[in-house]
Amino acid sequence: MLHYPSGAADVPENVTGG
Repeated sequence: MLHYPSGAADVPENVTGG
């Protein structure tokens, strides 16, 4: 799992907003 700007790590970046 990757670290996304929104802080989410269990959802795709297209959901987190990239």
